[in-house]
Amino acid sequence: MKSVTVRYFGSSSSATRKKIEVVSLDDSATLKNLLDFLVLKYNASLRHLFYDRSGEFKPLVMFLINGKATDDLAYPLKEGDEVSIAPLIAGG
Repeated sequence: MKSVTVRYFGSSSSATRKKIEVVSLDDSATLKNLLDFLVLKYNASLRHLFYDRSGEFKPLVMFLINGKATDDLAYPLKEGDEVSIAPLIAGG
């Protein structure tokens, strides 16, 4: 098992009612495994931020792992990684 810190911002913080938490995941866990774990834990309040109604991955948030943005669901998480879930920002 490995520990990963999850930081929540904006809508994800509202959905979880947390700003930060540490979760334990299997040693082979990926970003997708983390998202699945969080959806099981928080149910619909987070599901709509990650997936559309058909279940396709279409996040309304962005993911940063150790400060670097990624949308790679297969990204292998390591012990001590910090995953931030932040709202998408659009402007013009």
